[in-house]
Amino acid sequence: MAYLSYNFSGLQSWIYTKNSFAVSTTENVSVVLVQYATGCVLGNCAVDLTYSLVKSSLNCAECDCPDYGPIEVNGEYNSQSNTIVFHNVSPGTYRLCIYNKNYDTPADGNGYIYY
Repeated sequence: MAYLSYNFSGLQSWIYTKNSFAVSTTENVSVVLVQYATGCVLGNCAVDLTYSLVKSSLNCAECDCPDYGPIEVNGEYNSQSNTIVFHNVSPGTYRLCIYNKNYDTPADGNGYIYY
């Protein structure tokens, strides 16, 4: 099974993974992730991120056109990882889009995409 690593820092809006990955047959794609707050604004420290798969040929702003997802992940996963799964992903080239639903709380994180 192939994998792609990613990381982000100070995320207040949205970001795509820098690199894309290719799915050759219909399969599940797993993301093992950590995410945590790096600063609080106005006393709101909740980490609330969504993860989506988007075909890399699309140029979408703010994760508005996901092919799979979004999958919402609430809370901090720092000392222990969390795993999410996109089921039955069709062949194609994708990037992971991460969207911070709580702009007041910048988030850091990283993970591995298994495909």
